[in-house]
Amino acid sequence: MRNSLHIVAAHLTNDARVKSYVKMLRRLGWQTDVICYKESKLPLFEEGEGLRVYRVTSKYQGSSVLQYIKTYMHFYLAAKKLATHLHKKRSYNFVHVHNMPNFIIGIARSLSPKVPIILDMHDLMSVNFMTKFKSNCFAGQVIAYEEKWSISKATKLVCADRGQKQVLTRLHYNKDPIVIMNLADEDLFRWSDHSWIGGPFRFVYHGTIAWRLGVDRVIEALRNLPEHIVFRLIGDGDEKESIVNMIHAYSLNNRVEVLPIVPVEELPGLLSDCHAGVIPSRRTEATNSAMLPVKLLEYTSLGIPSVVSKLDNISLHFREDQAAFFQPESQTDLKRAMSEITISKTMRSRILRGIQDFNIANRWQHGAETYMRVVNEITS
Repeated sequence: MRNSLHIVAAHLTNDARVKSYVKMLRRLGWQTDVICYKESKLPLFEEGEGLRVYRVTSKYQGSSVLQYIKTYMHFYLAAKKLATHLHKKRSYNFVHVHNMPNFIIGIARSLSPKVPIILDMHDLMSVNFMTKFKSNCFAGQVIAYEEKWSISKATKLVCADRGQKQVLTRLHYNKDPIVIMNLADEDLFRWSDHSWIGGPFRFVYHGTIAWRLGVDRVIEALRNLPEHIVFRLIGDGDEKESIVNMIHAYSLNNRVEVLPIVPVEELPGLLSDCHAGVIPSRRTEATNSAMLPVKLLEYTSLGIPSVVSKLDNISLHFREDQAAFFQPESQTDLKRAMSEITISKTMRSRILRGIQDFNIANRWQHGAETYMRVVNEITS
């Protein structure tokens, strides 16, 4: 029996990347355990065919560095105790550690020096930390060391896109990261018709709501766009309360629909009546060089054209004809791009042809094959 363990300090429900790995392993006959955060209304333990999910400790989301560290340490200690117990029963063939944080790789390394470990950089913690808490230079240096130490403990290092690979190679030149893109699960996110034939034109954004990701800029733009242009916001995060207050202050309640974050399996249904995505990220060190938004890849897979901030890492992956780009520093240019994509059927058709090319060249199956090559190599 082949056994694997995934350790992820996140909610499994909406982590599409982890779910895609687990789904593939189950199809190939692997028994997989996942240790993750608790979620409301979900049991601490779930078991299905080839999968066991253990939920330990609670997630924190906010602006306190100390609270993040405290939460991570609680998870580390609980996950380590559980993983040690499970490894004695299962004797894992490999452990897959998903950041953030990176140092939870210490849990895997403590099981046995012989157990191969994959460290999967969903996000670059050093870059993200400096963006979110840039005033704390000492803490930034500690996080940079934490990242370097964690990478040194990995058998294989995986990252989510070419921009991340470039940054990691520059920061940690002794490692060669393997790129497995955060591409949408093709069984869930299938191409369909999202054309607009009149009535409300609906933009959508789903995922984390944070200042660096610029959701407030969409609310600002709506104030100066025609009333038939509406917005569906699906997600949660530090800035959600602020966004809700903006919506009330600008009397946009009848044009902005705010929904809670949902399991990834429910997203296609919520996106079925949407006509365009909007990726309004501000230019920061993290968003510019080390983020390729998963939501953009999911909209692309569904056949939804998107208004997108023209950041370096996004431009590394998407051509000019595959999105309606706007300059990330310009609120005026965001409003222009949102207006143009609603008015111009020609623009929408051009983008749809472009993203069809993207989908042909970039399929999750390619990433799945890369992942299984890595697994086979470290477990042979």
